[in-house]
Amino acid sequence: MAIYSKLMTTLKDQGSSLSEATDSVTESGPSYLSANTSAWLPTESFFNFSATAGSALTSSTARTVLVQFKTGSTAAAQAQALSSVQGQTLEVIRAAESPSSGDSLVLVKIGDGLSVEDALKIISSHDSVRFAEPNDVVTILPQPEPAGSPQVDGQTPSDISIQEPQTEIGAQTSPTEQVPDSDLNVGVTQVLDLIGAQADSDQAASAEMDSNSWDISESGGIDADILASDDSSDNLSSTAQASSEEDSLVSIMAISNDPGYTQGSLWGMYGDKTTTANQYGSQAGEAWAAGFVGSTKTVIGVIDTGIDHTHQDLYQNIWLNQKEIPTTIYASLSDINYDGLITFSDLNATANQAFVADKNANGYIDAADLLSDSRWADGIDTGANGYVDDLVGWDFANNDNNPFDDNGHGTHVAGTIGAMGGNNTGVAGVSWNVELVGLKFLSATGSGSTANAVKALDYFTAASKVAISGENFVATNNSWGGGGASTALQDAITRSAQSDILFIAAAGNSASNNDVTANYPSNYNTTMIFQWPLPVELFASGPPTFPPGPA
Repeated sequence: MAIYSKLMTTLKDQGSSLSEATDSVTESGPSYLSANTSAWLPTESFFNFSATAGSALTSSTARTVLVQFKTGSTAAAQAQALSSVQGQTLEVIRAAESPSSGDSLVLVKIGDGLSVEDALKIISSHDSVRFAEPNDVVTILPQPEPAGSPQVDGQTPSDISIQEPQTEIGAQTSPTEQVPDSDLNVGVTQVLDLIGAQADSDQAASAEMDSNSWDISESGGIDADILASDDSSDNLSSTAQASSEEDSLVSIMAISNDPGYTQGSLWGMYGDKTTTANQYGSQAGEAWAAGFVGSTKTVIGVIDTGIDHTHQDLYQNIWLNQKEIPTTIYASLSDINYDGLITFSDLNATANQAFVADKNANGYIDAADLLSDSRWADGIDTGANGYVDDLVGWDFANNDNNPFDDNGHGTHVAGTIGAMGGNNTGVAGVSWNVELVGLKFLSATGSGSTANAVKALDYFTAASKVAISGENFVATNNSWGGGGASTALQDAITRSAQSDILFIAAAGNSASNNDVTANYPSNYNTTMIFQWPLPVELFASGPPTFPPGPA
């Protein structure tokens, strides 16, 4: 998995796009081993993807270009540049830094009679233009089925399709040959600590652990009420020892009882010390046993086809935009687990039942319930970010507030990152407790535009800047690719890095060397911009020291 494999050998503090790390993961495994957050997936047909993914280009998409004007350019100069190609501004993708700066990024439809190539040359020749480039279409990555492909319950992946409405998420199967690279065996314990999944590395148990989504080992017996307290580690210590004993650190062992894990299909989650051993796995099982099961304060953006936010293994781990909760409701809600946030775990508690309703009658409160409840989706841009009722993210493909997955890919990715673990249901994600932001820019066919990818990434970056105390916007996952290098997308990635956010990218599934043949977005790099060193390995003793980045 991208976040928990060798892709993480570039540390968060380094701010790199991690392209070098994705290359090494791709090259060291079979062709269907995907170096992204949905790594170790079955082949493309597992998802029953549309064969037309990436080919459904509308005429407007095919004849649109991205244009950014230089700082200080005048409105008259900008108009002259666009009129030279009979250009029509369709949308402002990114507004100018200030009303007078003139450096806006716009989506432009070029006039008939000119090729896109010729139009770009003409626009770029104007002094007011910083760059002009195609609005490339990108897609979820095809995963070719190799000879001797793995089986799931006696079936090859080509025999398996998504079951609606409850999509199987995060399922993983063992490849026909193990990855001969011990460097993939990166300790998840260290990774989780680095990216902020444990609020305090000195605590054995975190108050963010949801007692409903993990099991205590047979040697445990810790009262669940203790886990809902900010002082959980202190309470655990006093519970586990006699009063005369020296105060010592204790650890809760979280054991997955999820069928996908116990039945052996989540081979990427195992390690060399788990009951089902896999020396090339992510060691997630060992991290859980050490008490690292994630945090509701950790926020991950899934820039993809959306997320099935009604899924029984995901609904509690869907991000709830704290800034968009209506003010008439917010003050009355109870923070059940005392993490300083109102999450779907809280909304499913009895104390909050007067403020929610199970609109879709599935037995629990999920994002779909809030989006169809006028008390929550009240038509007001409470967060004042330009997105009305963006309670759980945004759908940039359809420009609405419901980033529901109509393809399946994004849900699978989300499950690998953060399916609820220890609930005796489905699968377990690496991080059992996490907040997943649905940022849909890929359509049902699995295709989307560079312009919408930029908007999705900028949305997450902007949200991180206004996050309330305790929310840690850690990374976005980008399991898609295609098109050429884009300055607009590189700029968005740089803005994200400047906000201390990882950009996790798919290296591609073609088993090619990305140092020879560039693959985007994984080949974008921010190291030269920040003047930071190249990626380094994770060490058990802790991260190395890096020089500070620019102010």
